[in-house]
Amino acid sequence: MSKTIVIGAGIAGIMAARTLRDAGHVVTVLEARSRIGGRTHTNHDLSNPVDLGASWIHGSEGNLLTRIARRLNMRFAPTDFLNRSITAVRAYDENGTPLDQTKYAEGLQSGLGALYNYSGSILYERPKGATSFKDVYKYGLPKPKFRLRATQLGYKYQTLISTEYVSSTDWDKLDWSLNGSYIKLPGPDQLLYEDGFNTITDHLAEGLDIVRTATVEKVIQEADRIAVVTKNYTFYCDQVVIAVPLGVLKANKIQFEPPLPEEKQGAIARIGYGDYEKLVMEFDKFYWPKTAQRFNYLSKGEPSLFNAWLNIGHYTNRPVIVAYHAGRRARKINTWDDDTFITEAVAVMQKLFGDNGYGEIPRPKNYVRTDWQNDPYSLGSYSFNQVGQQAGDRETLAKNIDNKLYFAGEATHPHMYATVHGAYETGVKVGRKIIANSPEPEGSIRYTTLKHEHSARAAALLALCFPTMLPDGVYHQDDLEYIAETFPEGTIVALDGDKVVGLGIGVFVDLDFDNMPDTETEVTYPNQKTYHDPDGQYYYGADFCVHPNYRRRGIGSQIYIRRKAVVTANNRKGFAAAAVLPGYAEHKATMDAHTYVDKVIAGELFDSTLSMQLKNGFRVKKVIHDFYDYEKSDNWSALILWNNEGYVAA
Repeated sequence: MSKTIVIGAGIAGIMAARTLRDAGHVVTVLEARSRIGGRTHTNHDLSNPVDLGASWIHGSEGNLLTRIARRLNMRFAPTDFLNRSITAVRAYDENGTPLDQTKYAEGLQSGLGALYNYSGSILYERPKGATSFKDVYKYGLPKPKFRLRATQLGYKYQTLISTEYVSSTDWDKLDWSLNGSYIKLPGPDQLLYEDGFNTITDHLAEGLDIVRTATVEKVIQEADRIAVVTKNYTFYCDQVVIAVPLGVLKANKIQFEPPLPEEKQGAIARIGYGDYEKLVMEFDKFYWPKTAQRFNYLSKGEPSLFNAWLNIGHYTNRPVIVAYHAGRRARKINTWDDDTFITEAVAVMQKLFGDNGYGEIPRPKNYVRTDWQNDPYSLGSYSFNQVGQQAGDRETLAKNIDNKLYFAGEATHPHMYATVHGAYETGVKVGRKIIANSPEPEGSIRYTTLKHEHSARAAALLALCFPTMLPDGVYHQDDLEYIAETFPEGTIVALDGDKVVGLGIGVFVDLDFDNMPDTETEVTYPNQKTYHDPDGQYYYGADFCVHPNYRRRGIGSQIYIRRKAVVTANNRKGFAAAAVLPGYAEHKATMDAHTYVDKVIAGELFDSTLSMQLKNGFRVKKVIHDFYDYEKSDNWSALILWNNEGYVAA
């Protein structure tokens, strides 16, 4: 089977590798840093974990990340950026004077409406030749006359300052004519305030082969393979996924031989890539309004600084606050040393909070700051639509080269760029493309679903593969004929000509993992007939085997690819099975089954069945006894589950 190298262990690279690995492909991830996650980076230096990169699930309804966060029991809560609640955002003018929250909220919401009206309303005449947001703001954006200054400043913040922050760039660099290409998912933005994004990336990366501190310098396409060159080692593969930040590509940190096509180089140059930095400070107590989520400061100066603050303490009850800067503001503060930055930040806090009743603001007891702009493995924060960018540049960047070089990452998404879920999607899509473009295993093996004419030969294969199985513990010809009538698509058959050389049987069932039936027979074979519930939320994998003379040819992997496809195509929660433990026979005299399974999971022991399933993306739900008859392991087995990350609840 072909091998894939993924460059970059951010969310896009992880999902490309996860998709391939779950389909049985051989894949290795090369990550330059000593950690994974890329521009998702949860810092644990303070009393509260804080995300130094991505922090929010943007548009939480219908977002894959929301489902994953819920499955992992993560804590998250919405941020009311527009102050619809009136209490979420507190704003201050250039002198630090608090602004009326209701009137300021009216300005925020009017500003958002103006941006939408400019883009969509037929009542506004747009200035000819206006492309940059600067042109839009100065000559085309509606500018209502507000009676109160608080409303006027809210309007300014939402239309000008927030736009620059959200886009991570400056008004003269942002091409507003391309703004309609972005699609935001519905629902509020959810802040992962307690656990952090790396809870998600670590979960998705479980079981992947990831080589850290492996900085890729060259990608060389040779006649029959690709060489991926790092400082200390050269890896060889059949295809490569480039899942590094756009800034790394812009800086030519990876040399390509032959060079990338001119159209792709042009897209890399034209797509914008911005700067977004954070200063996270922890104090001994709250020196600011504890109940507010955010603070807006309408400061003077060019650039204006310290406009945006997030009160982490609102969510966690710990005195942690974050100051944000984007675009030229971020580049400005990146010229300051830490002492200057902290001094300036505390001076602003004194003006906003201390002088409004909170007393003298001390220096923080602990802090952490980012410098994504100068991080050699990101060289910036995330992409935006830049003046001079062409409408199809993101698709051009995403296009693979001769089914050898594939590209993933938020900048390659045509509609959900600059988001973690957008990057996630690009990784999945690239993984699926590689699977679709991969050749079938060697020989004349073909795959189909179970038909009546396969039943006798499939039963004979099962008898060959499980010669010691009790008669009622294996499927017979009449069982298989019944399956062929009721749920043939759940059973994958591998054929060499007319010979059945591989088989994977499965049915849909409903499972309660905390209250499992006593035996597998009760799950798949009650009332003397194979059980299949068309509405069952899980695919249960029953008997699986490959003819002894056909093993080590990738047939088993191909069957598993197709069984997982049954799960995803039918929108089921996952693929469950009972994994026998053949390796336990050698260790049962020295340890119990639970200890054995723990050691297999940790990689300390190898089990020919369970280790393979773990590599294939399955996770152990529990260790069970007498569920499956397997005398060598004293009838111990592991209940395993492959989660369908794309499952959408009805």
